[in-house]
Amino acid sequence: MSNPFDPTGYAEDVVLKGHTEELGAFSLQVTSPKGNRHPVSEHESGAGKPLDRTIVASYQAPDTALWQTKVIIFQEMKSSFNSLLEKYGDDDIPPPWQLFTLDNIDSKGAPNNLHLIQKLTALPADILTQQIEASSKDFNTRYKEIFKPNAPFDKPKYDLFSKSMFSNLLGGAGYFHGDQLIDRSYDADYDEDDEGFWEDAAAARARNQPKTEGPYSLFTAVPSRPFFPRGFLWDEGFHLLPIADWDVGFTLEVLKSWFATMDEDGWIPREQILGLEARSKVPSEFAVQYPHYANPPTLFTVIELLLDKVKSKAVSTAESESIITAFKSMYPLLKRNYLWYRKTQRGDIKAYDRAAFSPKEAYRWRGRTPTHILTSGLDDYPRAQPPHPGELHVDLISWMGLMARNMKRIAESLSEKDDAATFAAHETAITRNIDDLHWDPAAETFCDATVDEYEESVHECHKGYISVFPFLTGMLPPDSPRLGAVLSLLADPAHLWSPHGIRSLSAQDSAYATGEDYWRSPVWLNMNYLIVDNLLRVAQASGPHKQRATQLYADLRRNLVDTVYASWEATGFAWEQFNPDTGAGQRTQHFTGWTSLVTICTHAPERHALSPCAHHENPEYSVPTPASPRHLPPKLRIPPLHPAPHLPLRPRLPTPHLAPLLPCQPLLTPREPALPQPRQLCTNLIALERDLVGLLGARPEVGHAEAVVEVRAEVVHVADREEDVEAELGDLEVRAAQVAVEDAREAAVEERCWHGFVGLSAGFALLCVPLVGVFPSRCTLDVWIVPHGGGMCLRRYSRG
Repeated sequence: MSNPFDPTGYAEDVVLKGHTEELGAFSLQVTSPKGNRHPVSEHESGAGKPLDRTIVASYQAPDTALWQTKVIIFQEMKSSFNSLLEKYGDDDIPPPWQLFTLDNIDSKGAPNNLHLIQKLTALPADILTQQIEASSKDFNTRYKEIFKPNAPFDKPKYDLFSKSMFSNLLGGAGYFHGDQLIDRSYDADYDEDDEGFWEDAAAARARNQPKTEGPYSLFTAVPSRPFFPRGFLWDEGFHLLPIADWDVGFTLEVLKSWFATMDEDGWIPREQILGLEARSKVPSEFAVQYPHYANPPTLFTVIELLLDKVKSKAVSTAESESIITAFKSMYPLLKRNYLWYRKTQRGDIKAYDRAAFSPKEAYRWRGRTPTHILTSGLDDYPRAQPPHPGELHVDLISWMGLMARNMKRIAESLSEKDDAATFAAHETAITRNIDDLHWDPAAETFCDATVDEYEESVHECHKGYISVFPFLTGMLPPDSPRLGAVLSLLADPAHLWSPHGIRSLSAQDSAYATGEDYWRSPVWLNMNYLIVDNLLRVAQASGPHKQRATQLYADLRRNLVDTVYASWEATGFAWEQFNPDTGAGQRTQHFTGWTSLVTICTHAPERHALSPCAHHENPEYSVPTPASPRHLPPKLRIPPLHPAPHLPLRPRLPTPHLAPLLPCQPLLTPREPALPQPRQLCTNLIALERDLVGLLGARPEVGHAEAVVEVRAEVVHVADREEDVEAELGDLEVRAAQVAVEDAREAAVEERCWHGFVGLSAGFALLCVPLVGVFPSRCTLDVWIVPHGGGMCLRRYSRG
């Protein structure tokens, strides 16, 4: 410090001079503008330390302690506080602005490396409040413009919830700087090519000494500010998905920062533990980074989102140009990173006589142990036992397909024709090999591959997240012959479906909820988001699974948001994962990293907006779209209105009381144990459908047939034959509809079934199906939905 020491502080500017390797000789001037207003202390203590002067305390601190400067500041402030309190006592305490000051400490010309400079200025009490209110207003206005919630999450209670999730994600972004520990020994035992490789690799890690490299700098969001305040490659792609909707420029800066940490081979450390402060929160066994360890390349999901925005013109011309410009500058790094994955994570096809379209496209995570593959991101998810160097991992080849697809798209956008052709060939080969190497016909699912005791390639099937990876990475087209089995697995409560999201592992698997139970049962938002996103992709495209995907999309979207919201409302926190049975948040609290993906779910399209009255693609059930209800086939034609009394039910069953009902009143009362439990008809087709599913005891075979209008389900009367029915509620007249009851023998079923008809007219619904009695063990229920103004859809439910 150049200023002569003054124990009362410094009235003039403070000047620091020094020399560093990075800056060379430098001079730093801390000014005292004349416009500053300082607090006035009339206490006696103010004479020895005038508050209009600059306070400076200089120290020589070890480099390893510099990150703890905050602790040093509070220790020095506490020392000053205690000395004042001791001098003046409880009856004459100085005002707070005098108490909470540092002491001026003479550096005595020593080459100090830590200078604490304190200035006190007066701030009107309302300025901070005004600025906070103005910032909040700006945030709320912009949030409403960008994230427009869709039903049923457009209610006020979800507004604060989604804002809390997103703002905490964005508030967790930070700039990190420091060195990191890297083991570049390239030990041969790290190749993991021999049986028992995990033991050799563990011995190599114990004998090799990592070295610090850097410093590195990184601009990134974090999974959790209190618990994981650092960058994670596996997490960051998910963090940027909602951020990309908010600020394209911000997203590109984060992407560029991550790829700038790449080494000359194309490797990016999977955890960015930069500096002593970051390492202080990490167990030593996880602090070292290894250049042969990969991590899911989730940054390419953000690249795909940005490419989609450019293609769909969802961003401004200026933003579109900035995206392409950024990709052009990053292209050599993106290509290097992609080729690094292909080189270092390759699996073996030829050595085990595996039949596949391509002899090259097979992949295996390195970093495997008998209990974990931390590098996969799915830590303790069950894999083949014991580990084998001939393993192939279906999740990794799916990630490689996603990378190849997006490298192709980037190359096309930059007119890199030769590269685009190469990447397209990779994508095709990977797509074919996913099927050839990982589809198990007997289990009807995608599986890892391993090698048995006879040195033959076999599948290792543990139904769960890895089973649907080809789907959630977008590698299965809407017309894929495997998609039906994938959707069935997702929808099956005995395996993956839960009321709170898709489980990480099948409830039927022997490893379910065992051991650490980290990825062996809980619901994770990042995987569920990818599933929701790809269900939406299928729902918005033509194909045989459109309707089913639409139904699953709507149900899963609702379940996820309700689960995260309920836990947030109860505890005030976002959580790392969720219990599949109770929906309770688990593990790390304040996990506003990828759990904040729920924000995207709240403003994702509501089901009715996807494809109004899309026809089921099965020709057996397709009908020509009529111009209006009067063009229906004769049996389904709506008759004219005329008075109708209560109609008799089937005489062989007791007749319940079916008085006119308002929405959400009980629809029936059970008369014997075999009857269905009381159900309700509520205020829209979603609730109406849920009631049908509950009454029939079966999930639908095809997706929901959307109505153009929001409808209400009203009272119905039931007929056993083709009869006219009419409901009248006060001044509301609802068009009559017709019931067609057919014999199930026409469908080669021995027992009787019923067919129902739903007519929508003037925005109201009539449901005409028998709602009392025992549904036979095998039955089909067809519900025709006729929107007001034309169009017709079929919804088929089946049981047995």
